[in-house]
Amino acid sequence: AASDVKVSGNWSYRIEDNGTATIVDFSQMASAPVVTDVVVPDTLGGAAVTNIGDSAFANEVAVVTVTMPDTVTVIGDKAFYNCNSLTAIEFSAIHRRCLFCGLHL
Repeated sequence: AASDVKVSGNWSYRIEDNGTATIVDFSQMASAPVVTDVVVPDTLGGAAVTNIGDSAFANEVAVVTVTMPDTVTVIGDKAFYNCNSLTAIEFSAIHRRCLFCGLHL
């Protein structure tokens, strides 16, 4: 079974059975300035971040841009739901061919 959820800064994630990481939540930290331009890390807990989980960024109304690493291959259902300020999700050239394929905002 996949391991329990771990936290690193703004990120909550879990390590999957295959050794990759899934981001399950992005949260603003009360003790830090609001993050508007988010850069998704390519590793968390020593594992490659390959998945953005369902609703991972949901209701993060301050987020304006999100930059994805090359490692991300799956974006979950409603990952960016109700992100009313979101204007851009940046992908590498590799991913641009499938920009927003099946992405439900």
